[in-house]
Amino acid sequence: MLAASALVAVLCWSVRLAGAATGHVYVYDGAEAERQQATASRSLSPVQARLVLAQRAGVEDYHSADLREDGVLRAINDFGRRRSLFAEQELSRKALLLVEGVRDAEAELPQLSHYRSFAIDDAPGASATRGLWTDLGRQSLPSVYPSDLSDGEIIESMQDIQSVSHHDFLYIAKNMPEFQRVLDYVLKVDKHALTVYVSPPGQYNKEGEWDVTSPWGTYEMPGTQSPLKKREARAPVEEPLELEPEENYFNSTSTVPNSASAPLAVLASNESGSPLTGILPACFPSLSSCQSSTRNCTGHGSCRLAYVDQSAAAQSPFKNCYSCQCTATKRTTGSGGTKTTYWGGPACQKKDVSVEFWMIALFSVGMVALLSFAVGSIWGMGDDELPSVIGAGVSGPVKRS
Repeated sequence: MLAASALVAVLCWSVRLAGAATGHVYVYDGAEAERQQATASRSLSPVQARLVLAQRAGVEDYHSADLREDGVLRAINDFGRRRSLFAEQELSRKALLLVEGVRDAEAELPQLSHYRSFAIDDAPGASATRGLWTDLGRQSLPSVYPSDLSDGEIIESMQDIQSVSHHDFLYIAKNMPEFQRVLDYVLKVDKHALTVYVSPPGQYNKEGEWDVTSPWGTYEMPGTQSPLKKREARAPVEEPLELEPEENYFNSTSTVPNSASAPLAVLASNESGSPLTGILPACFPSLSSCQSSTRNCTGHGSCRLAYVDQSAAAQSPFKNCYSCQCTATKRTTGSGGTKTTYWGGPACQKKDVSVEFWMIALFSVGMVALLSFAVGSIWGMGDDELPSVIGAGVSGPVKRS
């Protein structure tokens, strides 16, 4: 009898753990997109769920290593961000919300039951989930969450209501009423593709005890260039400074290095020929972040205040928009002439080749037209009828009566 009671207790505890380790993700891409494609809810692995979250955040390029796993492409097709060809209004912004420690979100907020959703079996713990959220922030909004910020600072910023705006944003709700307030705002603005992850409650969720057994998987992060090596003492004859080996990307499971091991890519010289890595945003919240992230516009322009969003809150990082204003560069050719080069891109790192493009395009069109005319002329000559030989003096003798 005692053994049977112990067995029942173990089974109940196992069921409790299994239920507590299930997270739920809700997605919404607008009423028109939801009506066109309805998808039944199902369960995904943490890796499949991460690929869906990355696609909806617009940073799937950093997570391409796991695209070949079974079920990933189907999960992205079913729950990824959708765009309707015939929708009157496109939800161009992205909002990712994290709600921690809720057992049954649909019971507290029945509105969620109308959205497409999927479950995450054996969901990772709180530390792994917060690490994923900070990584998604660094990948999608590098100007707001640069690499010199620690994970704690990023999480604190994401928990601030000021981070919610008309632009792309990630938010961590402390409770359901706060989440409902942000959800109502997002639906009222009607500009965001909504993604909500409700993490399960439980002891593991506070301490992250299951982070190792249920990871989110491996993915890449924006690369940074290490600064110059510091030398403790100078020799009488100094050797040239050496750069540490450059690392474009590094693998991460759920967390990223702190500011000491991953400094912001700040280059003192604009003459560096190495390309800028990562996805550069169009706007930066401050002049210093614009100059450091773009290497002072790679020496082909300068950072200036593009506009001020009057609708944003005073403390919002999206209020000011600093961007690069590119200028043309001139150089003297060997023949004594001057060649002007125009630049573009978020860091003025892209050379304008529109003149060369149009020259090649017009030359190609001209050659195609010339060949078409030549072939048509030859074809027309072949279609002409040959002259009759009857009236050409070669007919036989006429019979005389």
